Amino acid sequence: MNDLFLFYATLIGFPTIGYILKTLFPIYFSNYTYQFAVWIATPTLVFTSYRNNILSDFWTIPFIAITAIVISTIFVYIIIDLGCINERIHLLSNTNKVNQNFNFITHTSPRLSSLITPKNSETQASLIINGVIGNTSYIAFPIILLVLDSTQTQYFTWGVIFSLFNSTLVSYFLLMISYRFHNEKLDFESLTTPIKSIFRNQIFWALLIGYLVNIFMPLDKLEGSINQVRYLIICINLIAIGAQLSFSKSKLNWNQSFTILLVKMLITPLVISALFLLLNITSFPTIIILLQVAMPPLLLSKEIYKQSNLSKNFNISAHSIGFVLLAFTVPIWAVLSR
Repeated sequence: MNDLFLFYATLIGFPTIGYILKTLFPIYFSNYTYQFAVWIATPTLVFTSYRNNILSDFWTIPFIAITAIVISTIFVYIIIDLGCINERIHLLSNTNKVNQNFNFITHTSPRLSSLITPKNSETQASLIINGVIGNTSYIAFPIILLVLDSTQTQYFTWGVIFSLFNSTLVSYFLLMISYRFHNEKLDFESLTTPIKSIFRNQIFWALLIGYLVNIFMPLDKLEGSINQVRYLIICINLIAIGAQLSFSKSKLNWNQSFTILLVKMLITPLVISALFLLLNITSFPTIIILLQVAMPPLLLSKEIYKQSNLSKNFNISAHSIGFVLLAFTVPIWAVLSR
């Protein structure tokens, strides 16, 4: 009961503090805390949590990462197709009403069909990206470390490697979205950029330093002090997350956000959980990968908004609502992974 109280007090309390401080200091606080969390706090979590454990069943990481993206993409496209059908039915019913009022009947022409089919690339691209790409580091790491007990922390490396592999997949996925919706050219440089970006990733270097330090100077004897530092960093990270949340009525898109979050944070993790049972994977705490898959949408950068012509308000809305939903979904995955 005490652990459950501490979990919810930390998960709800510190983001609330960050959100309140953002309203008091709207210009600088949000940006500075975000930069600190991304460049200092998150790599420190990776460094202090690394332990020299054997990564058995290593094939699971790329397999689950690719499977999660494929599953999410399929379900999002189903939602988009259902939306197209709904719009067609609505427009056809309105057309029939108009025809009856004027006592004439017209047949649907190819021109009308093209008008009925929605071709808003910004909306479709936003739905796909927010339904597929999750925040597997900045939000996931603190949540995972809060859930794991002291005997499971050594397996945190699984979550870090999943995040690195997933970030590479996400980069390729964004390239495909740009090519699909905006006819961006795919050349050798653009196709190799995601691989090169791994070596510019601060999480990769934090993992490497943690690995080297544990070879020459194991940190097991300092576990008590490290746990205290780690919890402090988790709290700072959660404050920074709270400072990024936005619940402005003008920006929130409840219907589309809940639909996409249903895919991203419920349906896809349930399928992955079923795969774990089917494949009988028991060599590591499956809660780590399950939480990674169930993370809310990634808060995208301004460059990606411009490059892919995405809806910023929709991304912020899905990100903020998704983080709040973690308070309800995390216990579900904790129970299923036992």
